[in-house]
Amino acid sequence: MRRSRRSEEPFRESEERFRLLVEAATDYAIFMLDLDGRVASWDEGARRLFGYTDEEILGEPGSALFTPEDVRSGVPERQLEKAAEEGRAEDERWYLRKDGSRVWASGFVRPIRDESGDLRGFAKVARDITHRKETEDKLRESEERFRATFEQAAVGVAHVSTDGRLLRVNHKLCEIFGYAWEEMLRLGMEDLAAPEDQEADLQQARRVLAGEIESYSLEKRYLRKDGAVIWANLAVSLVRDPSGGPQYFIGAVEDITERKRIEEAQRFLAEAGDVLSSSLDYRETLSSVARLAVSSLADWCTVDVLTEEGSLERLAVEHPDPEKVELAYKLQERYPPEPDAPRGVRLVLRTGEPDMMPEIPQRLIEEAARDEEHREILRKLGLRSYIVAPLVARGRTLGAISLVSAESGRRYGEADLRLARELARRAAIAVDNAWLYEQAQREIAERAWAQEELRGSREQLEVILKGVADGIIAQDASGGIFYANEAAARMSGYPSVRPFVEAPADERLGKFELLDAEGSPFPLERLPGRRALQGEEGAEEVLRFRAVETGEERWASVSATPVFDADGRVHMSVSIMRDITERRRAEQERARLAAIVESSDDAIIGKTLEGTITSWNGSAQRIYGYSAEEAVGRPITMLVPPELPDEIPGILEKIRRGEKVEHFETVRVARDGRRLDISLSVSPIRNSAGDVVGASTIARDITERKRTETALREVRETERQRIARDLHDGVLQDLSYAAIALEVTKLNAQGTALESELQEEVDTLRSASQDLRAAVYDLRLADELDQPLPRLLESLVDRNRAMARDQEIRVEVEEGFPATPLGDAAAELSRIVQEALTNARRHSAARNVLVTLKVEGEELIVEVADDGRGFGPGASVGVGSRSMRERAASLGGELRVLSEPGNGTTVQLRTPMPGSSSRK
Repeated sequence: MRRSRRSEEPFRESEERFRLLVEAATDYAIFMLDLDGRVASWDEGARRLFGYTDEEILGEPGSALFTPEDVRSGVPERQLEKAAEEGRAEDERWYLRKDGSRVWASGFVRPIRDESGDLRGFAKVARDITHRKETEDKLRESEERFRATFEQAAVGVAHVSTDGRLLRVNHKLCEIFGYAWEEMLRLGMEDLAAPEDQEADLQQARRVLAGEIESYSLEKRYLRKDGAVIWANLAVSLVRDPSGGPQYFIGAVEDITERKRIEEAQRFLAEAGDVLSSSLDYRETLSSVARLAVSSLADWCTVDVLTEEGSLERLAVEHPDPEKVELAYKLQERYPPEPDAPRGVRLVLRTGEPDMMPEIPQRLIEEAARDEEHREILRKLGLRSYIVAPLVARGRTLGAISLVSAESGRRYGEADLRLARELARRAAIAVDNAWLYEQAQREIAERAWAQEELRGSREQLEVILKGVADGIIAQDASGGIFYANEAAARMSGYPSVRPFVEAPADERLGKFELLDAEGSPFPLERLPGRRALQGEEGAEEVLRFRAVETGEERWASVSATPVFDADGRVHMSVSIMRDITERRRAEQERARLAAIVESSDDAIIGKTLEGTITSWNGSAQRIYGYSAEEAVGRPITMLVPPELPDEIPGILEKIRRGEKVEHFETVRVARDGRRLDISLSVSPIRNSAGDVVGASTIARDITERKRTETALREVRETERQRIARDLHDGVLQDLSYAAIALEVTKLNAQGTALESELQEEVDTLRSASQDLRAAVYDLRLADELDQPLPRLLESLVDRNRAMARDQEIRVEVEEGFPATPLGDAAAELSRIVQEALTNARRHSAARNVLVTLKVEGEELIVEVADDGRGFGPGASVGVGSRSMRERAASLGGELRVLSEPGNGTTVQLRTPMPGSSSRK
């Protein structure tokens, strides 16, 4: 008993140390099992991992933590047995939590023994790695999906190193290029690419490596293992490492050879179709098709046709080398194919089915040779593959077209055979159409000969066919219609000839109201057809047809001719209906326009682009004095005064450009020599295609208006001069006398309070005199407008110097300023300068004033600048400033006033040069 206690004491100490260790390791579930596998201890980590409290789990079988399937298979017992036997049992599996959920945990079981080595229980350690397990599962699934996608992709996929080596390829890529997987991995992409397309691919790859683009795609050619050229669509992107460095390219290769072949076939067939439809000379056409085939489908192309006698005629042999063409003709001449040959053209002509040999074996060439020379010619031709397709049209074999591959090494397949058959079908149709055309031409010639022979019925035939473009109706002696053309049926309101001919007469006549040219009902017995049946020749009427259903009116000219038999009786009549609706409408419109032109008070003249008068209305005769007979046909320049020789050519040039000339005032000369003031508007006349073919001029006589304006201007000028004279000689003299009188009075009032008041009155009178002198100058300004602006302004500045003797006023004229009079514009410019000088004299307290005249581009610039007190942004705008702006606007210019307190004021006017295109 004492020994048993001694042996248990170390075990209890061990348990205590184990307990302390367990409590410290909270990330792990650490618990003990007794020899029966029941839970003997339970730590905090176990509580968190499995969800059981100590009370719930202690004493319970450890198998309660295992899944039902593991319990059934005896996993808990085997785990303890292994730990007891081997000292440790590793463990990683699904465990069951208290709430029924599962957790993936890893750990181990170790046996616990006493000092004598007897087994006392087990220690189990477990750690929750569910998250790691899920991550690994997802990663594995992702890898499996990638592997499946990579291997099962419908396009070829490759991983390519940055130096072009193939790192990984899928099965589809091997299939596209015809290599085994191991062979592919020994190649680089440059080994597969066609040399002519390699550089474009490399340029794009370098751009991806440089980071200029993320990916690219292009169509390029590759070489299969068997040497065949294929087309593929290549899509490339770059995989980079976490630091952004390039790892490898991913390339997707889609075989588009068939699509390219189809596109090439469609292009070729389209070109062949154009060639085949370009001419009815089938010999030249088939030769052109053979040349086209050699450039696209074959190294050799021959075309053979069967003649009407059944012999074989070779129409074309095409090859890029003329010497080989000559060799082929020599072969045909020396060794023509046997009629019963088992292959080639003769077989195709017998069966009507194509013959194709994807690869011509050398043995066959040797067997086909008839002698050594024949064998040598066949060897020089170097034939590799061929297709012979029949030319079949309307079930008849017309010939055959042969496509042969030689130097190119091309091997024909089913796609090429389909293309050759389609080419042959189209060529056969072209040949058949050409033969039909030739046959038709022969038949036409024969028919013409037959018609010449049938002279007895020629008159009747000519009458029926006369005026085929119009409606033609043939009536028998009873009035029944037995023939009509499409135009007649359509004009009579029927969709086609048959219902029109078969319709009762009442129905046909009931569709329209028949009216004469004036709109009155037209009697049926007066219809030209009925009159012709009575034997009247040359019966003709102009009729209006008003549709009963719609009310639409059409006009027609109807004529009828009787046809007599051998006995002189009327056998039939032929009526011809010509639709003249549009012509009548045009005539009415022309009449309406002519009436408008004739009734206009303005002269309306038509002329050619060379200036020849083509029309002349009554007002033109009234204004210019020439009659229409005198004017039409003569040049329009007969109305232009000698001093304006360039005016008409300038107007006509604008008309040729499609431009209009509107409200152009000029001078013209009447028949009696009178000079007339005229306002012209000229417009281009266009034909139905929109081309300018002439000009229409509307001229208005404004001579009286001009005279009235001149008279009114003279009256105003006379009145202006009178007012200026009265102001100067009367009012201004009175103001001067009044100022002198006040000066005398002021001398007598020296030293008194009245002296200063009198001085103010004297100053007021002098200021008024100065303003009045400026007004008188303004009134007299019109007399000086024939002088250049600088001279006008010098005179103006002189007067202002006299009124402001304490100011220095100068004028500067820069180079290029006009030295010619500016007319009315000069008056407005002078008034603006006067206003600016008045403001400077009265308000600026300036010592110096500068008037500058200059030119910039097509603008005149006038500036008045002073060095006075200036003003700020808030200063009020006076009447004078508004007046200057209004005058500037009337010139189409802009006035700017620039000023700062203490820095003076600048008044600047910018206005278009008088007479320039920018002048408003």
